[in-house]
Amino acid sequence: MGVVLLTLNLRVAVGEIPPVLRDLPLSDLGRSLLVTIAVLCFSLGAFAGPPLAARLGEERGLLIAWRAHDAVIAARLSGMAQGIGYMISALGPLAAGLVHAASGAWSMPILMSIGSLAAQLSAGVGAARRGVIAR
Repeated sequence: MGVVLLTLNLRVAVGEIPPVLRDLPLSDLGRSLLVTIAVLCFSLGAFAGPPLAARLGEERGLLIAWRAHDAVIAARLSGMAQGIGYMISALGPLAAGLVHAASGAWSMPILMSIGSLAAQLSAGVGAARRGVIAR
């Protein structure tokens, strides 16, 4: 579930940046700076992975293969997470666009993304618990 929500949020964030920026009363420089800030935040977040893994004491939750009991379980988990997850996440930009078209504002799609991020955090905490997945 965490992978599904991650890709959903990433697709909405990347796919909806141009229309949102177009509607903001900013100069071209201001719009460029907003995009740069988002890219820098993604980049800085990537640097947090290794120290966070070291602090947790193991690499739990970072790769599906480490949680699986064997290679067959890892293949099943990976296929489900990637196949179904990416199909669901492709609906994120569509949903954001439809909600924006219906409401005429970006506040509702942004609130939807915040709600999805909260669900992603919850799924990530659950996925990071100790133990292996046996079936």
